[in-house]
Amino acid sequence: MAEQFVKRVTATRKVEILFNDTLQKISVRERGDAALWYELVHLNNLIYPYLAESPGDRVLAYGDYIRVPSQIPSQSADIRNPDIFGADVKLIKGRLQAVNGDLELVTGSKNLAQALGHAVKTEIGELLFHDEYGCFVTTMVGLKSAANAFLAKGFVERTVNSDLRVNRVGRSQIVLAGDTLTIELEAVATNGEEVKVSIDGIPS
Repeated sequence: MAEQFVKRVTATRKVEILFNDTLQKISVRERGDAALWYELVHLNNLIYPYLAESPGDRVLAYGDYIRVPSQIPSQSADIRNPDIFGADVKLIKGRLQAVNGDLELVTGSKNLAQALGHAVKTEIGELLFHDEYGCFVTTMVGLKSAANAFLAKGFVERTVNSDLRVNRVGRSQIVLAGDTLTIELEAVATNGEEVKVSIDGIPS
């Protein structure tokens, strides 16, 4: 029954898990029926206790994003196709790259990695017409302590998880050192591919 449900879901979207949420609350809020909570278990491959204050193996934390069935039908596509990650101009240290007189592009999972890196390095409110884009981790630079490192880790994982191309963060390490911050993480994309993001020193 669980496998049949997952197979018939044609589209999903991500919603934020609120503090003290339960799968039943989320199911009521997003599906209109608390009895459908088990669908979220199967769709997100969760195990008991499903949601908690701190994330665990197949347990999501408050503030994470959880996949729910979407009412919007999806387009037929092969999720193994790297084109699902899109394409963008390639930037190295904020500078455009040129090849044979044209702008160099980055595609596939490398584009996703670049996009995640930009989102994490951008301070929320920095972009005038996109005031919700970015990450609060930049505010933690210079605040060296175990507690602040834990907060920084949460900010980074929340930003990465908000990208619809990301299924979850597999591993992350945040290091606050002096006036810089270093980030190493692996994100598991929606097609199962692992995408590595490495940011050495914020601010650069």
